[in-house]
Amino acid sequence: MAEDGNKRIAAAVMTNFDIAFIDMKMPDIDGIETFKEIKKVDPATNVIMETDQDIEDFTDQTASRGAFAHIIKPVNLAMLLQLTINAIEKNKK
Repeated sequence: MAEDGNKRIAAAVMTNFDIAFIDMKMPDIDGIETFKEIKKVDPATNVIMETDQDIEDFTDQTASRGAFAHIIKPVNLAMLLQLTINAIEKNKK
């Protein structure tokens, strides 16, 4: 868990994460830039992007770069659990 984009990127450098949950709004750098940097560090990380904004704006910027999923807040916990399971299963293949 990291409270801003730079700390998330630093954590990704230190640890290979199976899944990264990235909010679009974060202090210092936004979610899209954080997403891009994490994918550079470890392209295999399954990134689930989250936002409370219009999802169409940011899916265009992240889907083509390999985001695993996009969710809108407030988050449906059952859907989040299923996405997490799917991401874990993807990594097993």
